[in-house]
Amino acid sequence: GYLWLINQLPLEDYLKGMAETGNNNPQDYLKAMAIAERTYALYHLLNPTKHAVRHFTLTASAGDQVYRGYSRQLQSPNVVKAVKETKGLVITYHHQIVVTPYFAQSDGWTKGWEEVWGGGPKPWLKPKYVPYDEGEKLFGHGVGMSAWGAWHMAKNNYNFVEMLKYFYTNIELERVY
Repeated sequence: GYLWLINQLPLEDYLKGMAETGNNNPQDYLKAMAIAERTYALYHLLNPTKHAVRHFTLTASAGDQVYRGYSRQLQSPNVVKAVKETKGLVITYHHQIVVTPYFAQSDGWTKGWEEVWGGGPKPWLKPKYVPYDEGEKLFGHGVGMSAWGAWHMAKNNYNFVEMLKYFYTNIELERVY
């Protein structure tokens, strides 16, 4: 009863077409986003359960990751640069690629995995205080990295490694290809 149009492409090309952030953001923020996006996508490629019944891995919408394709690459050279400069770099926990949700803005705190989606806790997804989001309204599910919080960290000279290690507890960054 359904017709699905499924776009298959190399992971790095997919990331270059992401529309999760704008081109004119700080480069370290764009790198943090590229790594979180890559890790999220690769995790779901390696663990294809979320949309398995419908025979695809990710949606091109806010339900997974907002993807707009090649035209987005042309509009976002700084995003493309961040993807290229972090090629193959992913977030791991005990050397395992993990799910790395992120969202627009917290209400001052991020939330733990089990608080939002139930199931067992994911130790790298602990609630974190986000001073830059303090007193603001929650936009998104609240789990993982607050994009607004990370953007403010970049504006205050935090690098992408510091941002990722703040929002994802006890993780490492590993180059897997």
